[in-house]
Amino acid sequence: MKVDIHTNLEWFPTSKSSSTRVYASVKQMADFLNVNEIDVNFCLYPRDRYHMLEQLAEITPHIQHIGVQVMMGADADDATDPELVTLDVNDPKKSFKNGGLCHGIKIASHRGWWKKGDEVNSGFCYGNGTGGQLYNSRTLTKWLKSMPQGAICSMHMQGDPINNSASIPTTVGMYAYKNPDIKFIINHCGDFGQGGLSNKPKKYKTIQKKDGEATYFPAYRYAHSQGLIFTAVSMANTMHNVMLDTSVYTPFKGKMMGKCKNWAIGSDYPFQIKADNEKLKSTSKMMINEEKKFIKDLGEERVKKCHEDAYHWLTADIDTLIKESEWYVEPDAPAVVTEKSTFTAPAAKPVEAPKPVATPKPKVEKKPISSPAAPQFIDVV
Repeated sequence: MKVDIHTNLEWFPTSKSSSTRVYASVKQMADFLNVNEIDVNFCLYPRDRYHMLEQLAEITPHIQHIGVQVMMGADADDATDPELVTLDVNDPKKSFKNGGLCHGIKIASHRGWWKKGDEVNSGFCYGNGTGGQLYNSRTLTKWLKSMPQGAICSMHMQGDPINNSASIPTTVGMYAYKNPDIKFIINHCGDFGQGGLSNKPKKYKTIQKKDGEATYFPAYRYAHSQGLIFTAVSMANTMHNVMLDTSVYTPFKGKMMGKCKNWAIGSDYPFQIKADNEKLKSTSKMMINEEKKFIKDLGEERVKKCHEDAYHWLTADIDTLIKESEWYVEPDAPAVVTEKSTFTAPAAKPVEAPKPVATPKPKVEKKPISSPAAPQFIDVV
């Protein structure tokens, strides 16, 4: 069992700040999935291209495809007007509720194009709209409330240390607790880690090449990245409806996944492959290489379990996930040992009867042996 929690089909949206074109055809993605021996493909497909996901499923019948509709327009000429768009997950012919391939939506804070009247802009604000984007939490909340129970919302996390950015794991946690019937995926474990800026710098004080000035930004960016990832793990360990997507790998992500219960490895295919490198799109072992990094950090058995747990989370109904959550207590169950505890009290050794003495010994009250609480994955600060 191998799950890839993040693949991108056909054209993926650009933005004002990034004109990078990312593209993978149906055939190229099929080749990639086969080369990397992927059994379950969590696939982001273009807003109006559900038929492409169907084509992918037709030529790879041995692979299970779980699709989410990318809500953003691919470029300025294809900008999305929320008032005119239809959610595939609510379409009886496309929704997973009726055997379709669409399980929800994909939203991105820093990519994709939107339209309001005659105005066109890129980016989507997860918060109250202070970033200058055309749409914000009110639009996303409206969509979430319309989606069926068990639907999935996959949310991009950029990681940029901007003081007014809502593209952070705590924001996803807020949506998760307000929409307990919807599943949420924190992309990139909270930090995309672009350009290697999330990695630990060689020196605390860095001298900038362009002007020779000293800066502490790389050290700050490194600490900022760790904070985002730590918070993402805390959310996934606490909320029944939050899952982490590990793309793109950083050493700290590898370390922290050892303390996380809901996570899955993502390739982010075909990102990091140049748009004109057609051959590599079909032959890339990107997912295998990502998997190897986590095997090195955590061991093969832990990675195997991660795939199994991810598939269960993706396919289980919401009520099941709530019942399996660490703090869940059966409504009418007595407050005793939880179902997760496997502790068994050791058998008592036979005790010889005491010899009679002149003065009787006082009674010693035996304290009952209680089972320890279910193991914690990580302390939530």
